Amino acid sequence: MNDLRYIEDEKKFLDHSFDVFKKYFNNNRESFNSFYKSINSNDRKNKFLKIASSYYFLVVGGKFIVESNSPDYIDYLDHTYKYIAIFAFIENLYTDKEYKEFYSWLESKKTNIKFPIKDKEELDVLHKQYLSTHGSTQKAIRFFESLDNKTKKCITDNFQIIGNSNDTESFIYLSKLLYQIRNNFVHNAEIISQFNTGVTIHTIGGKLIKNNLDFEKMKMIFENGFLRFFGFVSTAMTTV
Repeated sequence: MNDLRYIEDEKKFLDHSFDVFKKYFNNNRESFNSFYKSINSNDRKNKFLKIASSYYFLVVGGKFIVESNSPDYIDYLDHTYKYIAIFAFIENLYTDKEYKEFYSWLESKKTNIKFPIKDKEELDVLHKQYLSTHGSTQKAIRFFESLDNKTKKCITDNFQIIGNSNDTESFIYLSKLLYQIRNNFVHNAEIISQFNTGVTIHTIGGKLIKNNLDFEKMKMIFENGFLRFFGFVSTAMTTV
């Protein structure tokens, strides 16, 4: 049975969603409601409300505070938890089924895989099939590829590899580097400090990066891609 708890309390979560995205609809609630009603299934409506309201609480309205004798706000700690949240939302956008680890997926009856697996080559083919459904990197790439041209240009103009040859400076490659920032925290506990206001110089995966993507731009990139995922297209869309 599908979990539709957000639709069950639709008005509350729709209010939170409007607070986040009203600027894309010229603050017009009727226009926003019309867009929401155009989403073509209850499952997708529920996903819209779930991610939009979570984004409202964790990223737009949330703030990471260090408690000591007096509250202290440290921007790069705030950016860290918000950046991780944004990529969790991106992954969930492209997750239609419950997540499974690779070996659980192999054993699932739905995959209809015959055992024993013959050799490494066959295992590699199966792993690629698994990644197409459950691979986090592929979900991030699909999100960035779905962006409109203005938003893509914002990324390529503000997130550049220094001294790089053209063969690796593809948009997909830059998308993977943005996702690698997420991985560096999740797997290596590297605090995300690359998105302060102004230009920063840092390395990702051995590449030297000139970065002028502040966190407000990162939020707008997510918001543009999120709305496009649900079918919103407008020449008046807020740009980054």
